[in-house]
Amino acid sequence: MKKLLVNKFTQKLNAFLKDKHGFTLIEIIFTIIFASIALFATMTMMSTSMLGSMNVEFMNTAANLANVKMESLFSDKKTRGYGYIQESNYPYETNVDDTGDLLEGPIHSNDQISIVGSPVFMGKVTSTASSFNQGSPFNPDFQAGYQLGVPPVIFPTEQDVMDNYWSENTVPPPLIIDARFGKNADITFLANGTLRYNVWHWEGVVKVWDILNQIEDLDDLNGFIQVLDHVNVQGTVNGAVTVFATKKIKITNNIVYNV
Repeated sequence: MKKLLVNKFTQKLNAFLKDKHGFTLIEIIFTIIFASIALFATMTMMSTSMLGSMNVEFMNTAANLANVKMESLFSDKKTRGYGYIQESNYPYETNVDDTGDLLEGPIHSNDQISIVGSPVFMGKVTSTASSFNQGSPFNPDFQAGYQLGVPPVIFPTEQDVMDNYWSENTVPPPLIIDARFGKNADITFLANGTLRYNVWHWEGVVKVWDILNQIEDLDDLNGFIQVLDHVNVQGTVNGAVTVFATKKIKITNNIVYNV
């Protein structure tokens, strides 16, 4: 009886297998398509997760730096009083990054200069600090040498700059770029003697343009551009102009003269 059951099972199994002829081409194609979609979704999630982790790291770094600066401010308030807490007593650091930078002409900072990588300094480098803030790697090329611990250079104040402008002009600056209240601004000088500037702000992750690709002729600006707050600058300057910002001027790319 047991042998009979085994024979019947074997017969049914053989019949079942004979009816199966493998996968058709269309079945294989659909399988590959579905697998590709699933793999793409998985890779997208992994990429998003990695970017999120990097953003968290950057935010933590920024928060730590802000805490260090706030501790410094609190200490100065206790030891030096409220009168000392003003922007002029906290100058920006001068940063030179490992981007293949070539800096022509002399460089001076009234603070410590931060250097990363292998930038080339064509002119002499001077700083009031006793050392460089050395990144990793640190291999700068000082072709004209450097000198640390020099006396500070007294730069013109905002009032000095404006007084100088009004001594030569009777009308306000023709171009005043307002980048206050969380806005951003950039200026790109063009080789034809004009400039292009933009002003924008962020609404969540959406970049909103307040001014987009506005063109101005340097000959119409009385040699003066006033920026309220920070500004990024780059490009080829064809003419004489002074960029005056109430806060930081950041050079985001090459600035060269059209000669």
